[in-house]
Amino acid sequence: MTRAHVRVRSRLPLEELSGLSVRRTEEYSHGELLAVGDERFVVVTAELTPYGPQEPHPQELGRRVAPENGGVSEESEWEGIDADGEGRVFVLQESTGRIFVLSPDLDRLVHTIHLEPQGGPEAEASDLLKDPRAGPEALLLLEDGHLLVVKQRAPVRFIEFGPSAEEKPRGLLPDSYLADRRPFSVSAGDRTALRPVRSWTLPEKDEHIAKSVNDVAVDDRGELHIISSESSCIYRLEKVRPDEDRVRVTDRWLLPDELKLSDERKAEGLAFDRLGSPVVAVDAKDDEDNLFVLKKLND
Repeated sequence: MTRAHVRVRSRLPLEELSGLSVRRTEEYSHGELLAVGDERFVVVTAELTPYGPQEPHPQELGRRVAPENGGVSEESEWEGIDADGEGRVFVLQESTGRIFVLSPDLDRLVHTIHLEPQGGPEAEASDLLKDPRAGPEALLLLEDGHLLVVKQRAPVRFIEFGPSAEEKPRGLLPDSYLADRRPFSVSAGDRTALRPVRSWTLPEKDEHIAKSVNDVAVDDRGELHIISSESSCIYRLEKVRPDEDRVRVTDRWLLPDELKLSDERKAEGLAFDRLGSPVVAVDAKDDEDNLFVLKKLND
């Protein structure tokens, strides 16, 4: 198995890092890093450069999402994050299946997306919210108001949601992922409900490889990747048509020893910068580095 290599290491001011994404902006040529953790209602932003993230800015958002959070938990349970072409930030909350849509400058909650996995043709997706320890763990925006949510474990499941259960699925293909400059489509009003239109699992032979999926990201070539805290690996996935049943692994990379991974210190977040380099977040609770930019996986 090939081992990835560290290019840059740094620290974000956020404990229990759980999700990463890169927002494409005209201001920052290499993009802007977005990060969340599952303990605090905080989004950290940082300009990305060839030398790694610069001057991280944590923004406390508890009051902004309070009306929709409903006091479900004192912890954020924020596990996934993504952004659309308008710069809006989408944050996935695990226990509720809610996605908070925040304005580009993070000063207000502009929309809430509710995942409703019950009913419809995808009965296998109905247990997404049943176990808070094995629920929605990663988020990726798709075209046509669709999105991908990954169920963390028991079993890992890739679930495509759309505006209705009768929507035609897009599959996990390069033209399915939301283009850099395009807005994500939401319904009128302040809330949207999405239902599963298709779901996929890993083949049985791959279940031991990715028993836990912790984040999902698309690289500069439009290829889908996942990161697993259980195996401390990054995996590249095959393209998946809507009529297929499985998501297959094509390549895998063991994470570098420099990340100092252990049962108490796991890799949780994955994104790709504009150079195509993986950015990995580690849920460290101390003052050690918790963000690592790796060399390109094909190098």
